[in-house]
Amino acid sequence: MNQGTGDNWTNENEKANQSLEQAIEDSLVAENSISEDSIETVEKAVTDNPLLEVDAGRTRSRVLFVTNEENIATVNSLEHSYYLALAKVFDEVHIILPLQSRGKEKIVRLTDNVWVYSICSPYLFLLKRKALQIVKDNLTFNGVVRPDLVVSRDPFLSGAVGRFVAKKIQRPWQVHVLVNPFNLLWLQKDKRNIELQRIANKVLKKARSIRTGSETIFNTLKGRYRKDIDIKILPHYYNLNAYKDSAVVFDVHERYSQYKFIMLAEGELTADSALHDVITAARFFMTSPKIGLIVLADGPAKKLFEEKLKILGLTKNVAFVGDKSDLVSFYKTADLFIEAGISPVSEEHILRAVGAELPIVAYQTDIRSDLFVEGDSAFLCEPHDSYCLTKKINNFLNNPALRTRFRKRSRNITSDRIHEDETTYYQALAQSIEAVLVKDDS
Repeated sequence: MNQGTGDNWTNENEKANQSLEQAIEDSLVAENSISEDSIETVEKAVTDNPLLEVDAGRTRSRVLFVTNEENIATVNSLEHSYYLALAKVFDEVHIILPLQSRGKEKIVRLTDNVWVYSICSPYLFLLKRKALQIVKDNLTFNGVVRPDLVVSRDPFLSGAVGRFVAKKIQRPWQVHVLVNPFNLLWLQKDKRNIELQRIANKVLKKARSIRTGSETIFNTLKGRYRKDIDIKILPHYYNLNAYKDSAVVFDVHERYSQYKFIMLAEGELTADSALHDVITAARFFMTSPKIGLIVLADGPAKKLFEEKLKILGLTKNVAFVGDKSDLVSFYKTADLFIEAGISPVSEEHILRAVGAELPIVAYQTDIRSDLFVEGDSAFLCEPHDSYCLTKKINNFLNNPALRTRFRKRSRNITSDRIHEDETTYYQALAQSIEAVLVKDDS
């Protein structure tokens, strides 16, 4: 792991250059300062707790995250739980929370080895400097910077601040991209997103290690930036209990009462989307107004899909749902799930359906062949054979007993064959993050 010196913040020329930015920063220091007596500093914790002392033989990294996830300090929030779980696989977790607003800085210690540092300023350049000052004041002991690496949890504000800090303290830097900054629909949602895209593009051009939240984002970025970049998809945690045990908020049959039988699909509306095969396979059954297809998807090719449905005369039989905030209700109350994708992301869809005990018709993959017995617990077809999907859907519609049998088999798969291991997931996540250390040293 890299070791840096303690005084890499600025050179003498920078110190001598009293710019307007520095003048503004100096004027805000008093306003945003906090009392040292009101917090428990990392330095004090290091002194009090031998477990946090510098140990040349330690095998776990100390990570500095930069994120805009404001709910970190809210107990039982997803963000709070996420970082507390990471604390079990990292030696220390330090989180800088840059907020584009006026206010006082705060330091909160969540657990023995997790600290959150909130910094505030309307100006990006001040947030960068304040983040650096946090590291200098709180995370540097005996001239050595404590974190081994820096991780920006988005390529926007967090990306810009994280890159600046990592460069100054000479630490490897990784950026996570969980929202696609080049998605046209995302750009259109808020006029400020155009500026965010500009920031993201600048940040990602400088990144050597990128982790994406989906395969679609991975494919978007892979061909856009330098070839030697270390870009991978973040590990995913399949929380089947969220589908198996959670109560539904609504019944999809009540929300779409015009349909008696509802097929469900999930994906992204792109020109080469696997959802084209879903519509091709299901269209023969949607001549009946009582059979509908709910597609949990959004994307730049939505108009293309809508035009396709007009040509096929299926506008009234297909509904696109862009809001995926309550997937559980859709999966647990629909009648049949159709999956025409074979990517790792599509496996998530399959596992959601299994967790919700929703019968499945899908293209075959190694994972699905291992999970299901064809014709007994699911219907499987060779990839890209939409005619086979059509036949399997027809078999399912004409054999009501299959609905009960497939649901029962899914219940058995959930309890006997898929073992969710949260610890393994976070270990894999830590390895993906720590890969930047190897990449940086290579």
